[in-house]
Amino acid sequence: MSSDATRRGLKLFRDIMTLHRTKLPPAMRSLGDSYVRKEFKTHMYSGTCSKAQFEQFLTAWNSYAATIRAQEVVTGKSLTPEQKRLLNEKQQDQLNELEKATTELSTDSQK
Repeated sequence: MSSDATRRGLKLFRDIMTLHRTKLPPAMRSLGDSYVRKEFKTHMYSGTCSKAQFEQFLTAWNSYAATIRAQEVVTGKSLTPEQKRLLNEKQQDQLNELEKATTELSTDSQK
């Protein structure tokens, strides 16, 4: 991976972590931070990501950051049916795990 791509990835990672710190409630921040760390580590340092895949990865995370930045109260954004259709089996499993974890967090915070 080029040094420019690495630099852009690290900047985006830091921006997202800052957004989490300033915008997310503690329980959501913990979940979000660990997920972001895992995803960035996998895509930046595993060596299995092509340049095109990495650019797509950065585009998706930039979109996420813009969504969080634009929300007064962070509520997230649902995936479109087309976005869900494009997920591979592993990504679908990750999405299901995230949905389960956020539902549990929501239920715990209402108690």
